[in-house]
Amino acid sequence: MRTTLSILPLAIALAVSSCGHSGEIQEFGNDLKTVARNMASEVNSDPSPAGVSKAMKEFSKERTPLRARWDKLRAKSLSQHEKGPLLSAVGDSRLELRQLTSKHLADTHRNAPFGSSLVLLQREFEEYFDMDSIH
Repeated sequence: MRTTLSILPLAIALAVSSCGHSGEIQEFGNDLKTVARNMASEVNSDPSPAGVSKAMKEFSKERTPLRARWDKLRAKSLSQHEKGPLLSAVGDSRLELRQLTSKHLADTHRNAPFGSSLVLLQREFEEYFDMDSIH
């Protein structure tokens, strides 16, 4: 009985700390997806180098706080169960931006500066939130 009672606080502490990561991961994922969606919206409304510039400004406003949260999450000892939603959020955000290439394929062929600036935007976002850095 005494052993059970001494283990109980440890079990509760582990359960609470695990829940904390999940909420933090979900909040980060939602914010990251919102930024990616806003960036895509800027390009979709103006498929040109100017639209990509607006998307980059959107990213520039949010990237430092998002990166701080990303680094904080990466530094934690996350379970496989917690890594899944984190990687999914990053993957979904990257996909949001990658789909711009196929959506605006004709525009990128007619306007080489648009195509190259779009590739740079996607590359910077992907390098900033490198999925390989989650172990």
